[in-house]
Amino acid sequence: METLKGLKLDVNRIILELFIPGIFSILPLFFLFINKFPASREYFSQSEGMASLTLFILSLTAGLILEDLGSLFEAHILDSINLKKYPNHFKEW
Repeated sequence: METLKGLKLDVNRIILELFIPGIFSILPLFFLFINKFPASREYFSQSEGMASLTLFILSLTAGLILEDLGSLFEAHILDSINLKKYPNHFKEW
């Protein structure tokens, strides 16, 4: 259990790093989907809880994908640029 004490799972991290970027990327697509398919608009207007749950799950999924893409960008592109500028970059970190 001591190894889990260092792992700080915080609600703020989930909201700031995953949910907010995810909701900004998913919400326009969700509105386009609802406008394109009138049956989905009727379904989500009858069941607001299902619409909220769907938006929440989609935004967390999009946030996870965006975070992974950002990590890959940082690891492959930015680290190679920093390695050229600062040869001791990995030793310092």
